[in-house]
Amino acid sequence: MVNHTPGPWMYDEHDWWIHVGKIDDRYTVLADLQLCHDSKSEEEMHANGRLMAKAPEMLAFIELVAKLTPPTGMTAAEHGVLVREAARLIAEVSGGACDI
Repeated sequence: MVNHTPGPWMYDEHDWWIHVGKIDDRYTVLADLQLCHDSKSEEEMHANGRLMAKAPEMLAFIELVAKLTPPTGMTAAEHGVLVREAARLIAEVSGGACDI
């Protein structure tokens, strides 16, 4: 299994890039959203860029949620649904089974 590029990812609204930062004065660009601009409004493309740049943080949050014990007030069944959904998303993102 190949892992995704570690975060944090950033979105540059000026250049329309999702990147990991500068190394030797060069950006490591993960995606250039300007290539997709023709089909969406500029505002929608910026919103998509901000959302995509948060993907590593969202995955880390989902992994944390999947490991939590049921909070007070949540039934075991409700917690099971939450954990199964988190595990499904983790598996889809990572390209394999989830070990939770």
